[in-house]
Amino acid sequence: MALPTPLRYEPVEALRPRTAARLPTSLQLSPIPVFYKALVLRLLAGTTRIKCNKTNETIRQYNNYSILGRTPNTRITKSILEAITTPVSLADYDKRIQATNAHNFSFYSEIYFEFCSYFFEQYRNNYLAAFVHLYRVLERVAYSFPMFWAARAKTYRQSFDTLKAYFNDPKIGELGVFKRFVPDFVDAASLRATFNINIVSAFPDWQKRHYDLLVQLGGNDVASSVPNSQVTIRYKIMIDLMIVVRNRYFHALTGHSNSFDSEQMVDANEFCSFLNEDLANWLAFILFQIFEFEFQ
Repeated sequence: MALPTPLRYEPVEALRPRTAARLPTSLQLSPIPVFYKALVLRLLAGTTRIKCNKTNETIRQYNNYSILGRTPNTRITKSILEAITTPVSLADYDKRIQATNAHNFSFYSEIYFEFCSYFFEQYRNNYLAAFVHLYRVLERVAYSFPMFWAARAKTYRQSFDTLKAYFNDPKIGELGVFKRFVPDFVDAASLRATFNINIVSAFPDWQKRHYDLLVQLGGNDVASSVPNSQVTIRYKIMIDLMIVVRNRYFHALTGHSNSFDSEQMVDANEFCSFLNEDLANWLAFILFQIFEFEFQ
């Protein structure tokens, strides 16, 4: 199916014109055909702006999500992209992208537009809607990433056995497969690394309730906390945290005693505002790990 005309979101160059013109073809923003895999890299590296054709707004996306903790880019330069693709040169990266553009074109175009939607909803302070788009990213990568890994693994028997173990339970579902895959794929130091969730509310009682809920959800992966204001959590729980928040907020059927009620999550939009950027960072970080693995 053809993409809509006009596109809901379009990339806008943030590099200087002369620098952008010297980039390899796939990493430029207006080639034909479009290289969505490269667009995802540029977007999440924080080197583009995004234009919404519905509202005619253009926003900056200058945060580099390729590393944990995400770093704001004070200057948008070619070196940001060079650092991300190292040890592969931009020229070699371009060759690979051009040679495989037809592979997973729809997959990467959907990832690109979901992240664009995420950034726009964050910009508008629509944090619950932004969370939904992150969850849609998670659902799209949950099955694909383990398959990408297996297709490019150098040891066939080991990759086959590992992949078979991921899918040995028909009830586990794609998200369950992804939860098994991440600890095997991401290095242990990154899984153990921590990040701070700062809880801020206009009302002290709301702030305490949201703090209590985060501590409860973090469980044994809460590394430390400051009562009612900050929770420090390990990255390894991020996928579980995302799935639990989605399931317990969006599924509230009568009789499901584990769904969030209005006493626990007083304001879902406010609650998601505490989590979204770190969730986006973790998803992007795994995505960049896949990119790196593909070129090994």
